[in-house]
Amino acid sequence: MADAGLEAVPEERRILSIFGEAKRKGRWLVPRLLRVRAYFADVKVDLRDNPIPRDFTFDVGAFAASVTLIVPPGVNVIFDVFAAMASATSQADEPLSNDTRAPWIRVTGSVFMGEVKVVVKDPHQQLAVDRR
Repeated sequence: MADAGLEAVPEERRILSIFGEAKRKGRWLVPRLLRVRAYFADVKVDLRDNPIPRDFTFDVGAFAASVTLIVPPGVNVIFDVFAAMASATSQADEPLSNDTRAPWIRVTGSVFMGEVKVVVKDPHQQLAVDRR
């Protein structure tokens, strides 16, 4: 989903969660830079129902937290996350050339004693329900 038709894309937005949970899904205006900070928290950001701006960056800082970014199939992800005593994984393909036709995003940041992951899911596939 490219940014066709978007005229008022915000430059930056932020999500902060401390000892809590933050979720962003459904229709919302995705900025060019989304900064996520999570401390002893769980954050889920779902981009499947939204146009993704060109040069979108998801910048994450997590300490003892879980941060999940959900993208639709076909979105390439440049994944540069530093993990210390943590897990940093991406299911998405990374762009292999300068082909500008395929949408791509950048995920950057660091995680300590937690996890950062990029999950690829079809827009019509629902998230698994946590039954704890």
